[in-house]
Amino acid sequence: MFRGPSAKQLKVNEKRTWASDSNAKPNISKGPHPKVRIGQGLSTILKVNGTEAFVCWDSGSELDAISPDFARAIGIKTMAKEAPINVRLATKGSNSTTSYEVDVNIDFGGATIDHPLEILNLDRWDMILGSYFCRLYGVVLDYGTETIHFSDGRVLKALSKDEEASTIKSRRGAQKGPAEHKVAALSTDD
Repeated sequence: MFRGPSAKQLKVNEKRTWASDSNAKPNISKGPHPKVRIGQGLSTILKVNGTEAFVCWDSGSELDAISPDFARAIGIKTMAKEAPINVRLATKGSNSTTSYEVDVNIDFGGATIDHPLEILNLDRWDMILGSYFCRLYGVVLDYGTETIHFSDGRVLKALSKDEEASTIKSRRGAQKGPAEHKVAALSTDD
């Protein structure tokens, strides 16, 4: 059974400029803070069930989600939900549905958290941690210092613009085919 984007779709996506690309320039020609990175969230590399995952911290997301390709690649057992959840996406008129969930262990360097995630198609990340996770664990996203603060005092440094671009580039280059992913290279569907 065919899964994932076709080779043609992957090639087209490589040439697109996504609003979430770290090298995309905002359509703002003036303003009080020209050095601020507009429209870019914080991202990190975290270990999920012992495997490094490319994570987006999105306080605007009401769901904590993991990519089905990443979950499959590292052998996470999925569980069917009793009832699917309709998901409204950021683009007007776009929606999706999540029918599966997983429980994973997320390692934050010294502390491991067992946390449930929805299975949801993600465009570039392995996982998104949203407002539910942030509220549950007292997480504060500090865009000024590009750090993620936990209520227990732990602090994670977000990837720099160059580190994020390098991660995205290496992941795209690591893809072998439409549905094959190299976990060691942190590859997902882009």
